[in-house]
Amino acid sequence: MMFKFDMSISQNYAIFYSDTNCDDIILVESFDNIEFSVRRGCLTEETKYLGKFNAYSNEELNDNLQKLISIHRN
Repeated sequence: MMFKFDMSISQNYAIFYSDTNCDDIILVESFDNIEFSVRRGCLTEETKYLGKFNAYSNEELNDNLQKLISIHRN
C-alpha cells in the first residue's frame, strides 16, 4: 500500500487514503502542532495505533509519517 503524505504542521488533523485500496487509511492528529499521533485502519473498522513523533517542519512531518508507515507495513 502506498500513501502520499503532504501534511502541514499547521494542520491538527489529516486523513490519507491508500492509492491502491481506498478503504485503507492513515489518520494523523495533533493538539499542539508539534506532537503527531498516527493510526491506521479502514473506513469500516477500528483503527490501530501506530505511534507518535514530534515534528517542527512540514518536511520533517511528512518524512516521519513515511518512516512510521514503512515500519508497520502489512
